[in-house]
Amino acid sequence: MMMRMLVVALAVAAGRAKPKKRPAPPPPDDAAVDAARELAARNRAALAAILARLAGGDEARLCAGPFPEKRAAALQWLHVPKCGSTFATTFVKYGCDALAKRPDVYLGAPPPPDLDKPDGRTLGTTALARMAGALCGDDHRFGLLHNDGVVASLTHFAAHYPIQNPKHDPRVAVVLRSPNQRTLSAYHFGRHLWGSEMKNREGTIGSRHFIRWRSFISAAMAGPRDYAAMPGLQGCFTKMLHGCYCATRPKEVPPDLRRTYAGDASQVACPWQWKTLDVALARAAAARLRRFAFVGLQEAYNASVCLFHKRHGGDVDPAEFGLFNVGYAQRDKQHHLSKAQQAGLQREKYGLSSLRAKPSWDEAPLGAYVDAIDELVWAAALERFEADVDAVLSRD
Repeated sequence: MMMRMLVVALAVAAGRAKPKKRPAPPPPDDAAVDAARELAARNRAALAAILARLAGGDEARLCAGPFPEKRAAALQWLHVPKCGSTFATTFVKYGCDALAKRPDVYLGAPPPPDLDKPDGRTLGTTALARMAGALCGDDHRFGLLHNDGVVASLTHFAAHYPIQNPKHDPRVAVVLRSPNQRTLSAYHFGRHLWGSEMKNREGTIGSRHFIRWRSFISAAMAGPRDYAAMPGLQGCFTKMLHGCYCATRPKEVPPDLRRTYAGDASQVACPWQWKTLDVALARAAAARLRRFAFVGLQEAYNASVCLFHKRHGGDVDPAEFGLFNVGYAQRDKQHHLSKAQQAGLQREKYGLSSLRAKPSWDEAPLGAYVDAIDELVWAAALERFEADVDAVLSRD
């Protein structure tokens, strides 16, 4: 009875005026489920191999100077939710030479005296963007593209906007992480649900249907497994590479919300249209990812920062290796770093000393769940990262 009430309530929250009985979806395709779980296992093994080679000396080689001069071409940062907010320091210092010369400016640092109206006790992404705008004006390397291709104001670059026009792909820089780790991080970060169906003038949530759906989902969470399997939460990478927001409102609600299975195709509300979230869409997203200007891995964050500079130039600022948002809303003490520990890491110098274990979430609460859609994109990210490492190290 409770499950039936849950489904009916979600149906109403999803925007239907009156709940209607719908036929049950076909049973899970066991072969598709098995294939998705096998891919996830291969991805875990591939990531472990990458981390092992980095620890074996490749990260030290990546982080050893000299680094080339900065390129003149502008880049766009695709900021996927819970995938490397700290990259804002690297991105802004790369884009603004005047800011790159400021060792006191980085994500999480105390606001400097010359920053008007600081947002808080530490610098956030918006404050960094505001400083870059003040110091560099139009003389920067930011390619800030919204879905319509119009150059946006600098203060919007850090928001979780998706990309749409394929012609912008060669300018995009992104940092991704394991889909399960991203999902768990979002769950523990206040059940993070960033999405929309239309942009309002502020570029934030503008759809009443989405707001109702998001509010219901936030209240209905029973745990990480239920959160991961909720309709509209899967395929964050895939959706953002196709002009959709990370969290989307589903058009159809499966009768059994707790049995959302790998490979399930469903229509989701993207800006101005419905899109079918399936393997074909994921493969197209993976193809786009391979054309990006840069692909980094959060699990190999320090090496990713050095790889970015090896490919696009500019010296590395030690502040780029700082950790940001670590321990936020995390109840597990295993993952929590004290403010003193974070402050120490914030100024840690790169090189061999930068090799440290990153906090990661225990995936046991997800059970056998796998995000079959995003594992395809994640596989492409792992392949691209390792290929770029090989290319850079072969030149040094």
